[in-house]
Amino acid sequence: MRSAAGAVHPAGRRARLVLAACFAVPALVLVASLAWLALEHGTLRLWGVIVHESGRYTLRETVFYPAHFLRELPVDLAYALFVLAAVPDVARVASPLTAARGRILAFSSLGAAAFLVGAALIVSALANGWSTVAGDLFQSRTRDDLIASGSHWHYHLLSTAWFGAAAGLAVALANRLRGAVAARASRIAQGVAWGWFIALTIIFGVSSHVFTDVRYVGHQAREILTHGSTTLLLAVGVALRAAAWLRIEAVPGRAERTSAVVIRLAAVLVIPAYLGAVALGGDVMAEGQAASGLAGMVAAHYFEHTPDYLLEVMLVLGGLGLRATRGAASTRTLDAGPALARSASREK
Repeated sequence: MRSAAGAVHPAGRRARLVLAACFAVPALVLVASLAWLALEHGTLRLWGVIVHESGRYTLRETVFYPAHFLRELPVDLAYALFVLAAVPDVARVASPLTAARGRILAFSSLGAAAFLVGAALIVSALANGWSTVAGDLFQSRTRDDLIASGSHWHYHLLSTAWFGAAAGLAVALANRLRGAVAARASRIAQGVAWGWFIALTIIFGVSSHVFTDVRYVGHQAREILTHGSTTLLLAVGVALRAAAWLRIEAVPGRAERTSAVVIRLAAVLVIPAYLGAVALGGDVMAEGQAASGLAGMVAAHYFEHTPDYLLEVMLVLGGLGLRATRGAASTRTLDAGPALARSASREK
């Protein structure tokens, strides 16, 4: 946004800075993680070097790790739904350009997401068999050699709840910094996101290990560290940029209630504090996979989630595309109302 004199408006400058931060911070985190691994292994040529925490996989195999990606799919969908729920609802007034762009974005992004998931399914099935694929999808494995019903979801329960709370705060803060007008979040989208989280929790159950076992607690703390500094920021940045490209007009409304904000903030602060306290109270290195040391447990973990970053972006873009198309359809219905009424009157 520029003034008549050509100077960038402060609100426009803040918007650009917020958007830049959403992409710059994850990029810096990944670069720092790569540098840590390079120092740990004494080489920059890490592609063929074993870096994974299990001591089995090279950097290439860590990035292209289809079995792990399949285990993450229910969690990835929860993350995408939480970000979409935090984005303000789409106004009924939408231009034809918004509708066209929405259809293009929905088709291309969701198509790419389906291709990525399908490729992972085929590659993993050829390598490990369909029974192993089913076990990954139904959350029975977190490590290749550790099988327990619902265990993967148990390793992600509190960290996923944290992401849900953090997504709402992140989008609200980004909009506040950008100087955006207060808008109404989609209650339907929020219900779908938390409904998915609750459904998975009911299906896979809740174990006491989630809260007390150092192995489970430490894993969830690492998930927050990884996704809080990468996935969340990337998804929010993509959502803000896509909304601008789609020319989405948000439904005006009041800001979220103070009580809801307090609950979100408490969850964002208390969950990692609790996980950190329990993890530090035990021997995390002994309980976790530490074959490649701390660098393998922390730095390599960022690259293990590379397909998840891509899927999150695709799902958020696809969801916004569908929302824009729905807004345009609502507009056509409203615009057609007076015309239909006049036509009916003439027929009488």
